[in-house]
Amino acid sequence: VKGVYVTLNVKNSFGVAVPNTRFRIKDGNAEIADGRTNSSGEALVFVPAGKSLTMEFVHDHFNNWLNVQIPSISLGTFNSAAEKAVTLPARIDLVTVEGNVFNCDGTVFPEGTATLINDNAKDEYIVPITNGKFRFSTWINYGYNLTMLLVRDNTGTPMYTTKLVLGSSNLPDVKPLVKEYKINVYSCGQADKLYMNYRINGTPFSITEDGTNATLTGKESELNITANGAGVSFKGWFSTIGGNYFLNDLKINGVTCTFDSPAGWSEIFITRYDSHPGGYIEGWYNVNYKDPSNVSKNITGNFRVKRIP
Repeated sequence: VKGVYVTLNVKNSFGVAVPNTRFRIKDGNAEIADGRTNSSGEALVFVPAGKSLTMEFVHDHFNNWLNVQIPSISLGTFNSAAEKAVTLPARIDLVTVEGNVFNCDGTVFPEGTATLINDNAKDEYIVPITNGKFRFSTWINYGYNLTMLLVRDNTGTPMYTTKLVLGSSNLPDVKPLVKEYKINVYSCGQADKLYMNYRINGTPFSITEDGTNATLTGKESELNITANGAGVSFKGWFSTIGGNYFLNDLKINGVTCTFDSPAGWSEIFITRYDSHPGGYIEGWYNVNYKDPSNVSKNITGNFRVKRIP
């Protein structure tokens, strides 16, 4: 039969490329092609013309102990060479990581690579850093994953490794969330630059230590990340396994809010760096709340702040 070349561009629900992912192209029950997406989420396949085709995905980066399946996606038919965008539906085991990379003095780290290392995974991700930025999607193991992100310069020399926690809580009282992490990464461990990148109902905001009247502090029972009234502060008892931990005193952009109920769960990760001069903490939070008008909203954020006693 006549065959045609088709380039498939695979992206996640945030529109970010899905690299290094195994796929099968099928015509009914017949397997036509088998391969992996490249580092840009692309796949070039040779398929029969005029056939109704589907694309199956295989998440084989971890041992699939929950036996979670990825639904097949219809590709339609092709009668000539073509390109086609393929979007995977939102999944808690497919997260997005977007990084801003800096030198120790806060200037932009121009070129290099970022390597995502997870001891439980079967492989590693290496993505380019271009003009101080990188962005990619990665599969995780259906729960919290402690991950390392290694920055190398353009000669391949290792610079610094940052700890990351990617994933969603598997606790019964925590609603899973498809996560998009926006982090600041530095080329050394002694960088004093503090920040919070956060989203309210999907709208992005950012606070840095250069903000006037900025208070970027935290501990295991309190976060206060504000500048000029913008930001977030709350108190409670936190744990590195997420969940609902008696949170109170919530302020969003200077306005007192309440934790949403009955969906009053929160998800918080905090990593301590006591060896750093003065100490600091990094982490992620995800909070559902109601504003003074009783409108339900969601705020998520990644942060690095000074640790207070």
